[in-house]
Amino acid sequence: MGQNMKGCIMIRLLQIVLCVALLQILGVHPAFADAPAPSYFGAIDLGSRGVKAYLYRFVKVRQGMAPSAVFKEDINTKLVSTAQNNRFTPAGIDEATQAVAALLAKMKAKAAELNIADPNYYVVGSSGVASFENREDLKKSVSKATGLDLSFVDAAEEAKGGYASAVPKTAEADSLFVDIGSGNTKVTCKVKDSFNPVDLRFGTVTTRTKAVGAGGEYGDALKTLVDGEVSQSYESERMNTPCLASRKRVYMIGGAVWAMATLAHPEGAYWSYLELTRNDVDSVLRRLKDGTYTNDPVIHFAAAVPESQQAAVRAEAGKNRKKVFDTFSKEDLMAGASLVRLMMSKSSPGSHTYFARNGNYLYGYAIVKYASLQVDSKPDPLLAGN
Repeated sequence: MGQNMKGCIMIRLLQIVLCVALLQILGVHPAFADAPAPSYFGAIDLGSRGVKAYLYRFVKVRQGMAPSAVFKEDINTKLVSTAQNNRFTPAGIDEATQAVAALLAKMKAKAAELNIADPNYYVVGSSGVASFENREDLKKSVSKATGLDLSFVDAAEEAKGGYASAVPKTAEADSLFVDIGSGNTKVTCKVKDSFNPVDLRFGTVTTRTKAVGAGGEYGDALKTLVDGEVSQSYESERMNTPCLASRKRVYMIGGAVWAMATLAHPEGAYWSYLELTRNDVDSVLRRLKDGTYTNDPVIHFAAAVPESQQAAVRAEAGKNRKKVFDTFSKEDLMAGASLVRLMMSKSSPGSHTYFARNGNYLYGYAIVKYASLQVDSKPDPLLAGN
């Protein structure tokens, strides 16, 4: 090799080394550098019925990102049910504190087992807990036992957290967020930085209760109620909030939507974002009316899906179906499906509706609070869908 050739190679190598060094100084990582380790979170939801814990990371999926948990556990408590005169009892506070401490210890043990360094741990009191007069006593107790600062959220913050966890950031300008609960339905569209929340007093249970109270054949009474009073109530809100009718993407969360997704698409038991069509919901409603909704589903997989993933999906689908039937009556499911169908019919023509499986204010809390979180870029076929 000639001297000129060797000199050119040495100069080129020096240029590469200097370039990489400069990028590191500037905090810029070249494409061939190792991807940063994903951020892990240990979240504890201190709610009205109990305490739930999740050790998770955010994973990149087609719609944006989704949480992927490596640990989930909950402990039921009587913090709220034993409260008196809008105040927690000392026993209720002690029980809730012990539950938080126990779940935190289990998450830390799991993190150590998986060699996860320094997860971001946080504990949040839901709006149902935040409204009690002596919540500061609960805060002090939890802080003393765990070293974590208990934060509280109100209903508006819960809604914003649910929105942040369900609606991809890049799709906000063309998205509608719908949360169908048991007592009401919350709908939000965001214009620039302003949320436009709408609260309908009809949820799965309240709609079912009112339809039953109307008397006669339940299916007919339900249809009359939803097509009449519920539809008119939402139509009035749409007149005052134009963005409700103009969005092309609708992201839904809530027990009723989860139930519809479980019955319509058991193959999507893990999918972070699962598209629901009007035909899907109409099919579920037909099966609810003729009683075939309890029949075991036939799940078809593409040839490329390995047997291990097929087995995982079948197992998860079975657990989800059992939980649906344990949680909801047939009348509840019909009411929930009718509300889902109404929201679809009132959306912009040609819009697409997605069930955001991991829509949860607790995940949204992390998205908002930890702006520098690192997303795991490795594909997760179970979460991604097809």
